[in-house]
This record gives sequence, C-alpha cells and structure tokens, in this order.
Amino acid sequence: MTLPAIGWGHVEKTVFELDALEGLQCGCVAAAYTTQPWGVPVVLLEAKGPYCILAGHTNGEILRIGDADNDSEQEDDDEDEA
Repeated sequence: MTLPAIGWGHVEKTVFELDALEGLQCGCVAAAYTTQPWGVPVVLLEAKGPYCILAGHTNGEILRIGDADNDSEQEDDDEDEA
C-alpha cells in the first residue's frame, strides 16, 4: 500500500510504502514505512494502546528515521577507531 504525501508545487512528492505493522507490549501499534524515491526507512506510531502510559507514545509520533542496522554498524566502526 502506498500513501502519497501532500506536495507544494516545485517540491517532489514523497510516497510512503507500508512494509510492516507491529503490536508493541504497551498495546500501541507501530508501522514501518519506506520513503520513495529515497528508500529511507521510517517507523511511526500508528495507534496508541488504550492502556499505554508512555508519554512519548502519541498517534503519528516518529519513532525512528533510518535503518537501525546501519546505526549499530556505524557505532561499531566508531568504537573500533577509538
């Protein structure tokens, strides 16, 4: 499923392609998207659970931008250089 974002004239439109949905332990639902045409992964909180007490969990909250695997590899490289 692809969702077109709103664009303004000269700005290229971004499309978010749904990759996965995952239920969290708190009852919230997170969705993983890939932005097109750049291919950058984004994780958003799609729905807040009815009993979730975490203040950072709000609908539409961006949980992560970019690939978590790349972040950990970069941290490993930084540690090796030190």
